[in-house]
Amino acid sequence: MNTGSVEDLEDQRIQLSVPRGYSANGSTGSFRRRPNSVHPQPKRASAPSVPQYATSQTNQKKTTVEKLVLLLKPSWNTIFVTACVLAVSLDPLFFYIPIIDEKNKCLDMDVKLKNVALVLRSLFDVTFIVHIVYQIREAIKAVAEESDPNEEEQAAAKSTDWVSRFFDSFEQVDAIWEKLRWRSFITDILAVLPVPQVLLVVIFFKMGGPRYLENRKILNFFLLLQYVARIYRIYLSSEKITKSSGIWVKGLFNFFLYILASHVFGAFWYFFAIQRETSCWHRICGPYCPSNYTFYCNRDNGTATDMQSFINGLNTTCAPGGDFGFGIFQPALESHNTESKKLVQKLFFCFWWGLRNL
Repeated sequence: MNTGSVEDLEDQRIQLSVPRGYSANGSTGSFRRRPNSVHPQPKRASAPSVPQYATSQTNQKKTTVEKLVLLLKPSWNTIFVTACVLAVSLDPLFFYIPIIDEKNKCLDMDVKLKNVALVLRSLFDVTFIVHIVYQIREAIKAVAEESDPNEEEQAAAKSTDWVSRFFDSFEQVDAIWEKLRWRSFITDILAVLPVPQVLLVVIFFKMGGPRYLENRKILNFFLLLQYVARIYRIYLSSEKITKSSGIWVKGLFNFFLYILASHVFGAFWYFFAIQRETSCWHRICGPYCPSNYTFYCNRDNGTATDMQSFINGLNTTCAPGGDFGFGIFQPALESHNTESKKLVQKLFFCFWWGLRNL
């Protein structure tokens, strides 16, 4: 038997039984650890280090801007439609601010109702402003993504800093305007203008003089124009809801719009009834009153009602049952709701008239 081969086999057996990282001593049969340089351990590739402050800043920006947008975006249209409907429902409160003082034949105002209407209108105008800013932001974001579509990370980073991008995007006004839904954008601008706050609370009570009737027509035109814009805004926003809803939801929504239209129609009827009576005052006062006369119940500015003989003439001509024709506004004057500050009573009376005559 070949002894050399037996020794070789024995050495191979010993080498196979040696643990990893050790070497066998053939003379003693013991093991010793090899140096690390013989079998170096492979090093794992480490991920590039990212500064902690940069990550925290990115998360903070996403939390304050993008996270809020992503949270509200799925339900924002429903929220905005609800806000528009409530705003249109509360706007008629402005038409109930004027009150007729039949004793002194002057035009007074319900101060408490005026304050409530101003606060509510301001709160709901915030919703329109937010929607306008949201549309501009989405248009700027779309233009930025189209200008550099391959840089996804850069676009995502820029999308969080949309305020600074807004001021840097004036060179791309044409592209941004094309991305805006111009019908919706212009309607929002017209709807958010403070028309009733200025025309009904300030200008209406200071109107007077021989051009009162012409100025009144201009005032009514702007009031109706903004109401058309706000109702059209509801129509644009409700298209998506009605298309994806069932027949019962559509029917209930249309019925609610009919009730809302009756409420608005009755408020306009009340306001035009007051204008009809003051028109009678101005026509009779024309030859006798000064050029700057007004019928506001503020004695500091010198009203036409200071003339007692003129007041006595109005009691016979401009009374609800007098010679002046009041037409469809006769019931409002005969009910004396135009002289009352009882808002609930006036609301139900005018709503019922609007519901019957719409």
